[in-house]
Amino acid sequence: MTLSGRGALPRCWPGPRGSLRPSGLSAASFTATMSVLAAVLALGGCGGEERAPSPSQLYHPPAFHPEHFPDIPLFPVAGYQLIPGEDQLAVSLAGGSVRRFEVSMIERQGARPDPGSAVLARYDSELPPLGWERMGELARGHWRKGPEDLFIEAGRSGGLTTIRFHLRPTPAAPASQLDAPGATAPEPPAR
Repeated sequence: MTLSGRGALPRCWPGPRGSLRPSGLSAASFTATMSVLAAVLALGGCGGEERAPSPSQLYHPPAFHPEHFPDIPLFPVAGYQLIPGEDQLAVSLAGGSVRRFEVSMIERQGARPDPGSAVLARYDSELPPLGWERMGELARGHWRKGPEDLFIEAGRSGGLTTIRFHLRPTPAAPASQLDAPGATAPEPPAR
C-alpha cells in the first residue's frame, strides 16, 4: 500500500488519487456497480413470506426423550404442547434404573377447552394398566410404581390448562416407622 494524492490517502487499488475505484472504470459505472452491490447485500436476507416451522423445527429440548417412558403416556393430552422456555427433562439412564421426568405442557391456543379435572380423570383410567397405583382417593394426581412416585398437576394459567409431570424416587421411610406392622413409606410433603 502506498500513500499518494492530496492529504496522503492510502491507495487500495490503482485508481486516481487514492480512490477505491479501480483504474479504467468511470465514476458513474463505479457508483452504479456499488449501488447494485449494496442493494443486493441489504436485501439478500429478505425472503418472501415467513413460513410456519415444520414439525422437525418445533421446540425439542435436548434432554427430552419421552419414548423412554412408555409407562407415562403423553397421548391422553392431545391438544397440548410443551411450554416453550421451560426446562423439560425426560431421561432414563443405566438401563432404566435411574429415570427423571419433569415435563410441563400447556393447552394449545384454539384447542377445545379441557379442564384440569378432566385431564386427571383421563390419567386415572390410563395409568393403572401401565402398573401405576393411585395413592388414595384424596391423593388425586399422585401415583406410585415400584420405587417411583409420579405427580401430575393440572391447573389454569392465562386462561389455558397446564399440566406438570414430576417423577421422583419414592422416599424411604425412617427405620422406626418400618418396624411397625403394616407400615408404609410416608407421603412426600406438599409443595
